[in-house]
Amino acid sequence: MENAAAPLVVPPDVIHRIELQLMDGAELNRQECRLIGMGDPQIKSLATAVRDCVGRWQEREKAAVKVIPSTQPGLLLHIPAADPKVVEGEYDAVRERVREDAGPGLERLVHKRLTDGYTPQSQSNIGTGMLNVLTGGFGSLERFIKVTPAHDGSWVYEVTDVLPRDLNGVAVDESIFAKFGESLSFDCRRTYLSGRDAAAVSHLPRP
Repeated sequence: MENAAAPLVVPPDVIHRIELQLMDGAELNRQECRLIGMGDPQIKSLATAVRDCVGRWQEREKAAVKVIPSTQPGLLLHIPAADPKVVEGEYDAVRERVREDAGPGLERLVHKRLTDGYTPQSQSNIGTGMLNVLTGGFGSLERFIKVTPAHDGSWVYEVTDVLPRDLNGVAVDESIFAKFGESLSFDCRRTYLSGRDAAAVSHLPRP
C-alpha cells in the first residue's frame, strides 16, 4: 500500500529510543500512528489486522483456560501455550500487515513497538511490542493469572507469562504462584483491572 506521507527513515539506533503507545487497550492507537506519518487507509488496514488478531487470541484463551484449585479467595487460572504453528501463522500474518501498511520508512519502528517479541521460533524479549505483550507472544507463552477482588468491587488480574521451557516439570498447581521470582523465572508480569482494562480481560473467568 502507498503511504499518504513521504516515507520517514528512522535510524536503527533511534528506534530503540522512540516510545510509541501503539495500543489503546486492545486496539491499535490510531492517533499515535498518525503522529508518525501513517495515512488513514494504512491505519485502517492495520487496525483491522490488530482487531482480528486480538479476537482470535481471546477465543483461543477462552477455549484453553483452566482453573487451578485453590484454598485462597479469588481465582487462579492457567492458559497453556498455543500450538506453535498457530502462533507462528498469527505472527507472520500481522507482521506482513505491518510491512505493507507502515511502509519501508516506518516498518521497523512499528514492528518494534507493536509486534516484536516472543514467538516459538524467536524466544527473546528484545522487543517491546505492545501487541506481543498483550497476547503473551501471540500465545507462545504459558500464562498464569491470579484474580483477586479490588476495594471498589472490581477485580484485579495479575498476569504472569512464563516461557514453556522454564516450567521444566514444575507442578502446575496453587504453589506455582509463590515460585515466580523465587525459584521460577518469568518473562513478564502485568496487572489489569476489570473495569479500566475490560478489553484485555473480559474474556476470562472471574470468581
